[in-house]
Amino acid sequence: FGEKTWRGSEVLIGFPIIYCDKVIGCLLVFSDHFSSINDNDKNIIEKFVDIIIKGMTDLEELDSLLANNYFSARVNNLFDRLEVKSDQSELFESIRGICRAFFQYDKLTVILSDSEKNAKIKLVDGIREDADEGQEFSMDNSLHGLAVNKNKIINSNSWLENFPKLYRFFPGDKEKFNFMSIISIPIKSEGNPIGAITLERLKSRKYSKTDEKLLELLCSTVSTILAWQKEYDRVSLSAMHDGLTGLLNHKTFLDRFDEEIRRSKRFNHNLGLVVLDLDKFKSVNDTYGHLHGDYVLQEVSRIISQNVRAIDVVGRYGGEEFAVLLVNTDIEACLPLAQRIVDKIAEKVFLKSGISLKITISAGMAGFPLHAENVRELISMADNAMYVTKSKGGNAISIANP
Repeated sequence: FGEKTWRGSEVLIGFPIIYCDKVIGCLLVFSDHFSSINDNDKNIIEKFVDIIIKGMTDLEELDSLLANNYFSARVNNLFDRLEVKSDQSELFESIRGICRAFFQYDKLTVILSDSEKNAKIKLVDGIREDADEGQEFSMDNSLHGLAVNKNKIINSNSWLENFPKLYRFFPGDKEKFNFMSIISIPIKSEGNPIGAITLERLKSRKYSKTDEKLLELLCSTVSTILAWQKEYDRVSLSAMHDGLTGLLNHKTFLDRFDEEIRRSKRFNHNLGLVVLDLDKFKSVNDTYGHLHGDYVLQEVSRIISQNVRAIDVVGRYGGEEFAVLLVNTDIEACLPLAQRIVDKIAEKVFLKSGISLKITISAGMAGFPLHAENVRELISMADNAMYVTKSKGGNAISIANP
């Protein structure tokens, strides 16, 4: 690159951008050292390339619908108004607004499938007595699951004649509600149906080909936005959690710690901090290798997670060091929980690949506001208490001095 000399440790990865079966460009990723690029990074970048290609396809479809510039502008505006980290509810409200402006219907329904058989109603506009937002239903034998099950457009002005064996959402509901016309178009992810946008009329008047094309474009745009949001959530989750143990990583744990301190001050609550460090863990890596050490860390993480409440916060604070925030709990109430964790780890036989070993953990505790009122001081006091435990042989708990 330019006048820089290639040292040999750099890495350059090229991802082709393929459109209409032709390579029309590429996305290049460069790093000063190959160790900073891992397989997960490659997968994420490949997903972004797929999104670029999908966006180009959507733009081509937009161009083919210039006869209705206003609709195209409204749909395209979704990309401008919705951030990748926007809540799904914002997207569904935008769908409601677009459908109200451009289509005639008595009921609008948007569903997303949560499995191969079941779906959840995410948006309803119009008649709600038959099925409403938040309800779940089986897509088997249901009219509203047909577009997903068949992965194709359903457009009929007499669905009762065309699909006599189907009910709409729930068994027996087609006799109660006299909807006649329906257009239902699948929402897709990587070509696979994950939901549908459906319009229904009480009168027998078939939706036009223009309606079909416009609604298909809306579904395609919604598919792309949902893909963005899913990928953002996946990347965010990966960035917040430790790759080995699945616990919150150091930075995210400190961020949550700061949030919980502020909340405790606002509501005058107590907060307990437990810092735990495995005893003589280096000998495990030295004797049995790092793969066995990783297994021990994963099992210890599982034990800690299983012995705290859902509201508590668990993080991997360092190499073999863990931290637990006990929300709305004073230091005395923290002690039994911390003792249970210490005991469970001491009792555990770590068995892998024919190797059996036991290990203990040392714990130190500090509480808000008893010992300190800020994150840094609480961590320091709990850490010091943990080293007091270490000095006494480990496999126990020490509480910081007030």
